[in-house]
Order: sequence, then structure tokens, then C-alpha cells
Amino acid sequence: MSDWNRVLADLSQADRDFAQVWRFELKHRSATFCRVFVRDRGRCWICNKFVHPGLPAGDPKSGTVDHVHALMHGGSSMLGNLRLAHSHCNNERGAPPPWYPVRP
Repeated sequence: MSDWNRVLADLSQADRDFAQVWRFELKHRSATFCRVFVRDRGRCWICNKFVHPGLPAGDPKSGTVDHVHALMHGGSSMLGNLRLAHSHCNNERGAPPPWYPVRP
């Protein structure tokens, strides 16, 4: 089973339908990015604007997976701690300390 099929197998029908719209761009991304992109409906959790999954990695509007609680502060890479963010938004945010308020 391919990574793409594994991603789709874990999703609800509504999420599968959303993922199929972006399948060509998402097939070139990691399974974790795909899961986070679909779960967050393609919205940056910092600025709430759409993240296009097909943009090249160097583009400031390209998508990244952001750790809500930074790894350097004891955060994990579990899906519950990951959010979709633009590269620029993620870099601007940096790694705030653990007591920094987090928007859900």
C-alpha cells in the first residue's frame, strides 16, 4: 500500500473528498504533512489563510508543519501537537516558551 493510500485509509469520507481535490500536490508531500493539511482544511493556524500545498519549499507561502509546543521545549511530533502553517508564519513565530499562550 502506498503512503497516499495509507493516508486516505485513515480519513473520514468528507476528509477523503477534500484530500482528493489536492491529490496531485499532496502526493509529493510527506504522509504527516498530508494528514495535517487535510485535518486543518488547508488553513494556516497562525494567519488563517489558505496554504497551497504545491508551492516549492523556498516560497514564504509554502506549507510547513508547525509544532505548537516546540520540540526544544519538550513538545512532541504527535499529530495533536502539529498544525499547518505558512513557512513565513512559522519562521516569524519561532519557538516561543512553553508558557506562551497558544491559540487552539
